[in-house]
Amino acid sequence: MMCVPTAIFSRRVSEERIAEFHRFALDFNSLLDEMEEWQLRLQAKNAQLLAYRAT
Repeated sequence: MMCVPTAIFSRRVSEERIAEFHRFALDFNSLLDEMEEWQLRLQAKNAQLLAYRAT
């Protein structure tokens, strides 16, 4: 299974003065937050399944 480093989601787009780019940056960063949460939950679930399988 491929492991995606959590640090990949730690980078953010800087907010811009142009309204459209500012909104895009906010939306994109929000998406990165969600993806990071999903990845952490998936890793936790994977650890549970591996622990169950080891018993």
